[in-house]
Amino acid sequence: MKYSARRTYQIREHDRRDEPNGLRTHEVGPDGRTLCHDAVRPWHGIEMVLVDTGPGDVTCGRCARIHKSNVPAIQPVRARDVEPVAFAVGARKPDEPKLMGAREAAEHLGVHQTNLRVVKGLPEPYAKVAATTLYRASDIHSLAFARRKARKAGGR
Repeated sequence: MKYSARRTYQIREHDRRDEPNGLRTHEVGPDGRTLCHDAVRPWHGIEMVLVDTGPGDVTCGRCARIHKSNVPAIQPVRARDVEPVAFAVGARKPDEPKLMGAREAAEHLGVHQTNLRVVKGLPEPYAKVAATTLYRASDIHSLAFARRKARKAGGR
């Protein structure tokens, strides 16, 4: 696997430290050593040194595996987690609606989430994000109230 890094090292001969060679290029780890902690030792009696080669492609397989395992996995985002993020960016404006995700809307309406789209009177979605559909909370509250009222009256 080959990928790009902001800072790379290459092990080179002491006497030819300015000349690139065919050896692997390593990523610089947070401790200033190669990410895979490859040791710099003499090679067939030739003294070797670690040379900072700046940004570039990393060709060391061990560095690539370590880099890949340190990259955080993408986690799905729930609609209820969206509102706190909005506060981190800035306070919500008074005219911005409170939002409710599909799961929360289904719970509030008393239906399974898979049956949410067939509910009569369901409002248009406010927005769609990768993980869910967002509805205005006020619309869902109104619909839930109307459904409860209709149940009490004996209709569906």
